[in-house]
Amino acid sequence: TLLLCLAVLAIAVPAGAVTAWIGFAYAWPGRWWVFAALVGLLALPLYLQAAAWDAAVGRQGWLGPWLGMGGKPLFDGWTAAIAYHAIVAWPWVTCIVALGLRAVEPAMMDAALLDAPPFTVARTVLLPRIIGSLWLAAAWVMAQVAGEMTVTDMFRIRTFAEVLYSDFALDPDPARAALRLAPGISMVALFVLAMLRMAAPWHASPRGLVRSPSPPRRWPGSGLLVAGLSGVVFAAVSMPLGSLVWKLGTVAMPIDGGWVRHWSPAHAFAVLTRTPEEFRGEFTWTFAIGGLTALTVVLTV
Repeated sequence: TLLLCLAVLAIAVPAGAVTAWIGFAYAWPGRWWVFAALVGLLALPLYLQAAAWDAAVGRQGWLGPWLGMGGKPLFDGWTAAIAYHAIVAWPWVTCIVALGLRAVEPAMMDAALLDAPPFTVARTVLLPRIIGSLWLAAAWVMAQVAGEMTVTDMFRIRTFAEVLYSDFALDPDPARAALRLAPGISMVALFVLAMLRMAAPWHASPRGLVRSPSPPRRWPGSGLLVAGLSGVVFAAVSMPLGSLVWKLGTVAMPIDGGWVRHWSPAHAFAVLTRTPEEFRGEFTWTFAIGGLTALTVVLTV
């Protein structure tokens, strides 16, 4: 569990920090469309994104013939677990670090950009002012990864979350299971609390999260970096959505003693139109429980 968390943090935190810096500290054409798509990934749960990516680049992925994978998955085992968790954590880190950027003094950034290139300014001026939000993002990602068993169970990686689930499900005495698992739970909690403690100075800032009245500055760096970021966001969004659309209309037909799959627009439309009525109860309870949970947490905090 610790190795998985550290690997995901090593990918998601730098990626989210750079994404937030380029997208929210500077103005460039189309940036709100790009980040609206990125934040839209937060609406897709982990298991859905993992299944969609696996449907695209897994053993029988629809991208396999195009990428020449020869029936071999692009991601598998530890690589898949780390990659899928990092993809899901990326938008969360971006949003948390973007909030930290709201407390950075624009005048100081502008003055520093007169004497140094953007990446030097980001390292020497910006990074010390958003270090608290980076620790906060790391704590959030670690809590998510340590408490999830969906992806690791798909690729047969045993983590503490799976042990926790199995012991409580199989042990007839919940108190005995809780006592046996208490050291592991405490260790994960201590790691998360340590990261929150590192983020405490950011919360203690007298300015808080007050947005500066000055508009974002024009991006002074290379346009290739912005284009590359937009392309990565597009791939991260289009891959799971493309997989869902493909699965939505896939039909298997018997031909010459075998089964051949093809995509049918009519089948996709039929499934799409009957889904709201077929799963009306599930949709209702999902929105009801989610809405009441969010309202309770916001009011109590």
